[in-house]
Amino acid sequence: MGALSVSFTLGKASNPKGANVEHNNREFVAKNVDVNRISDNITYVKQDVREAYRELFGEALAEYNSRQKRADRKITDYYEHIKNGNREEAFYEIIVQFGDSKIAPVGSDNGKLCKQMRNEYMKDFQSRNPNLHVFNVVLHIDEASPHVHINFIPFYTEERKNSLSKGVSMRAVLDEQGFTAKNVMENRLVAWERSEIKIMEQILKRHGLNREIKNATHEHMTVDEYKESQDEKKITAVKSWNTESAIEQLVQENSLLHAEKQKLEMQVSSPWKSFYYSVPEKQSYVMSQLVTLNIPFCETENGFEAQEIYVEQIRKLEKEFKPVKISNRDTLRDDLDRIIMQSQNFEDVLPLNI
Repeated sequence: MGALSVSFTLGKASNPKGANVEHNNREFVAKNVDVNRISDNITYVKQDVREAYRELFGEALAEYNSRQKRADRKITDYYEHIKNGNREEAFYEIIVQFGDSKIAPVGSDNGKLCKQMRNEYMKDFQSRNPNLHVFNVVLHIDEASPHVHINFIPFYTEERKNSLSKGVSMRAVLDEQGFTAKNVMENRLVAWERSEIKIMEQILKRHGLNREIKNATHEHMTVDEYKESQDEKKITAVKSWNTESAIEQLVQENSLLHAEKQKLEMQVSSPWKSFYYSVPEKQSYVMSQLVTLNIPFCETENGFEAQEIYVEQIRKLEKEFKPVKISNRDTLRDDLDRIIMQSQNFEDVLPLNI
């Protein structure tokens, strides 16, 4: 029985190098592309991302806007709303590959087999992931090794009280599809990625092949596989180093790993605490700073929740918030707008003694 490697790489719309539909569709040509082979590429799905958003969320967006009494709370363009926000990715991209340019080059028997296996993977991708709307799929044969780019929009369907009944959220999608987080290192996304890699391994086995693990592509390994490869590297390095230098280096690494382990243990065991704000602008400011600092939190109807170990940082952010001073005229104007929008007719706005 032979062996082939598998590659599964996830990218985000916010990173042009991680998800670039224009590049996938060859609307511009990078240096690593063989222009003579562009015509050999295969496009399976091609839908404009804005059109996909209108198809997916048009009805839910109209319903949401109809419930808003203030014009500034309405969303005119949901794609731009998500794209320019800081909570969700507008779309994602995965690059799927069986084999590599050395083992399965274009035109070879292995290359043809890998193309067949990619088709098998794509065939059931949508049924496995009902909450991922695939809007662009391209097989590239004009680069060093053949691979397929899959662009998709994650959408939840379980209605939310203060948001769209159907909207964008990768976390909610993974919840709906049954993926759960075990700890900080093994979150929902990791669980989903592993399940997709297992599908690729099953396809290999159906064709009488095993999965080849390549240390050079550790981003596609499981955590245990990566640790094993790193241990092997350390053993090899120790054999070639001076013994005293090797021991000193390993002691330093062990100290850093121990500190990181303690940090992760504290993070996992730390209870969650609720934060409430009477000023919406203050809540928005604090949450935006948490996103920048990569501090995990969960938004609630009246605020958000974060782990207790981050309380000190959150309190510091609260003190940094500087409210915008509003004039008495602006306050009066806001009150009048609110009263008018809540009134049924003109008489409701008039004073009682008129």
